[in-house]
Amino acid sequence: MKAKVKLLDTDVKVWCASCCIRIAPNEERTVFKGQMYHTSCYAKLLSAGSKRKNLEPRRRFAPGN
Repeated sequence: MKAKVKLLDTDVKVWCASCCIRIAPNEERTVFKGQMYHTSCYAKLLSAGSKRKNLEPRRRFAPGN
């Protein structure tokens, strides 16, 4: 008969949504919109997102046009 193995929270393997590298159980992680990231990967996403937003022209729509 096989023994049942109890999984702890640290036994679950988590992968970064940005770089696809495993996040260690003792490593800090950031959760954004249901996805887990290394803190450094998340910081890179934030800086890349802010640069893209600044480059895109803003469009404003007036009511009645």
